[in-house]
Amino acid sequence: MPSLGKHFKAPTKRHEDLRAQGVLVPSVRWPGWLELTEDVVFGSPSFAAVVLVGAPRNGWEEWRTEDDRPLSDFMSGVWAGPSRTWLVRGSDVTGLDLVQRLWPPVGRVTLAASRLRQGVRQGVSKDELRTLVQEDYESTATYSQRQQLVEDLHAFLSRMKPGDTVCTISGGRLYVGEITGEAGQTESEDRRSNLRRPVEWQPTGFPYDDLPEELQQKLSVQHDVVDLSAVRAHVEGLGPTDQELAEEAGGTERDPSVEIPALAARRELELPEPTDELAAELLVHGTECLREVRDLLWDERQLVFYGPPGTGKTYLALKLAEFLGGGPEQVKLVQFHPSYSYEDFFEGFRPQEGPETREVAWAREALAVSWSGTASPFLLR
Repeated sequence: MPSLGKHFKAPTKRHEDLRAQGVLVPSVRWPGWLELTEDVVFGSPSFAAVVLVGAPRNGWEEWRTEDDRPLSDFMSGVWAGPSRTWLVRGSDVTGLDLVQRLWPPVGRVTLAASRLRQGVRQGVSKDELRTLVQEDYESTATYSQRQQLVEDLHAFLSRMKPGDTVCTISGGRLYVGEITGEAGQTESEDRRSNLRRPVEWQPTGFPYDDLPEELQQKLSVQHDVVDLSAVRAHVEGLGPTDQELAEEAGGTERDPSVEIPALAARRELELPEPTDELAAELLVHGTECLREVRDLLWDERQLVFYGPPGTGKTYLALKLAEFLGGGPEQVKLVQFHPSYSYEDFFEGFRPQEGPETREVAWAREALAVSWSGTASPFLLR
C-alpha cells in the first residue's frame, strides 16, 4: 500500500529495518511475497501482518494454517465472530484524563471498577456480573447505575476480543487502536484502572469536528463503553483517501461486486427530487408540498402524518417511502392497535426473577406483538 508510511508509521519503520537487516526478503517459495529468514517477535499478529504484507490487516483472521484455520482458533481468550468496534471513555475518570497520561503511552485501555471484587474472570456471564455488582455496589450506586455498570463490565470482560478496534476521545480528538490481548484485573493505587486490556494505539488522533456526522452521533452516547460496530466503516475510513482505501482493498481477496464499506460509508446520502409525475400520481397540488416533506425528512430523520381518518395518509406515506427509499422492496408497513402503548411496541423494562438469586429486578426486553387496526402512519428512516 503506497500510503502505508503515512498512516502506519511504526510498522513501516519496522518493515524497513527488517529489509535493511536482510531478515525480511523476497520469497523464493512464494514469488511476489516476502518472508522472514529468522523468527521475529511482534507486539500483535496485526502488527506482524502489516509488516509482512504492507497493508492494514487483522492478524487474528489473516494468519491462517494450510487448512484455512485462523490464528484466533489457537489463541486463548479469542472468540469467534466478526471484529467489532468499541468506544471506551477515559478522558474524565474521577477527575483524571487517563488517555493522555496512561493509555497510548503504555499501550492499554482500562475501565474503572474500584469496588468490584478481585478474581472476576474474563468471559464472565452477565447474570453472574449482575449478582456481583449488586453485592459490591449496593451501598454506593443507584439501581440504574448498577444496571449500566453491568453492561459496561460485560462488554469489557466478555464481548471484547483481540483484533477488535477501540476508540476514545480526549482533547477534542478521536484516538483509534486495536485490542491485542486478554482482559486482566489489578489493584491499581488510584482505583481508576482496575480492568485492563493491551492496545496498540495509532500514533495520532483525528479532530472530532472533522468526523462524519453518523460517527459523531454514536460517540455522543454517554456511557463508559459503547458498541460502535454500526459505524465501523466510518472508523476504518479515517485518515486514508478514497484512492488509498481502494489500493488497500486491491491487495485482498474480495468480491469485486461488493463495494468497499469504508468508501460506501463516505458517500453522501441524497434523497431523490420529487417530480411532477409523482405529484400527479399522488393527487397533490404541485411538487412544492412533496419537496417540503423531503426536506423535513432529511432534517428530522422521521415524519408523522396526522389528520382525519380516510384522507389518504397511509397511501401518501407508503408511496413517498417507496419513491425516496428506492422501491417497494425497501419499505415495510407496520400498523399497531390503539390499545397498545408506546412501551409495548418498543423495547421495555419488565420485572424478572433472577434464576439464581430469586430476586426480582427490572430487565430490558424486546417485545414481539401483533398489531391490527388503523393508525396514522409513521415514515421512518
